[in-house]
Amino acid sequence: FVVGLNHALARHDHHVTLVEVDELEFGEGGKGPRLLDEFFFDALVIHMGLSQRALDRLRDTKLPLIFFDSSIQQPEQCLYRDERSVGRTVVSLLAAHGHRRIGFF
Repeated sequence: FVVGLNHALARHDHHVTLVEVDELEFGEGGKGPRLLDEFFFDALVIHMGLSQRALDRLRDTKLPLIFFDSSIQQPEQCLYRDERSVGRTVVSLLAAHGHRRIGFF
């Protein structure tokens, strides 16, 4: 996902910054992670669940938020990988070539 996102953005002269956000950075009284002040972001892609407090603070930034395979209960703003479809395709291709004993690691 991250590699694909990076390649798609690079074609348009945009960049991805991968950052791990510590939930503790959203502590009481703080305005949120320093990284939001230290870096210039046009949007945030969030790949994890956040507390309501952290989510509210990110929303306060007014940046567009997209959730990816996240536990956030906002299906209209969340993209999910279709793992089932990929699995079906892989097995179908292997079966078409005569493979019957397929292992998954």
